[in-house]
Amino acid sequence: MEDFYKFLNKTIKNKEKLKLVILWKKWEEVLGLPLAEYVLPLGHQERVLIVGSEDALVLQEAHFVSQEILLRVNNFLGEQVFDKVRVKLLRGKTPLNRIKVSAPELRRYVIKKPKNLGSVGQELKKYPKIFEYYQSYVAYWDAVSARKEERNGRCNRN
Repeated sequence: MEDFYKFLNKTIKNKEKLKLVILWKKWEEVLGLPLAEYVLPLGHQERVLIVGSEDALVLQEAHFVSQEILLRVNNFLGEQVFDKVRVKLLRGKTPLNRIKVSAPELRRYVIKKPKNLGSVGQELKKYPKIFEYYQSYVAYWDAVSARKEERNGRCNRN
């Protein structure tokens, strides 16, 4: 039962993290323009939302509208996740809504036909179920080879 509680706790924490990722991605939509252009998300620490700006004057203004920022963010998240807003100068930090993560390059994995396929079949006859599976596997690769030959034949005719 303890494992279940660990799993449940981990799942809940992952959902909370996912909500925050969505918040960072939709920052402009949540805060609205022009505020979102100048007040940028830097992260959080416990129940404190950390935002930043490149300009000290904007930072001071962000202090004045911090309750509005808090209200909009918590409304977007559907619950009171944050109690306070802390504002900081960016000082070269990359705001979370400007981090670009590219999708990993997908490579097509090609499974190759095993060498000497079909040559060990006689040795497996004394194990009927295994022999049956082995024959199915050989038949699968025979069908794959036939499709390749058929495609190559069509390509050569054109």
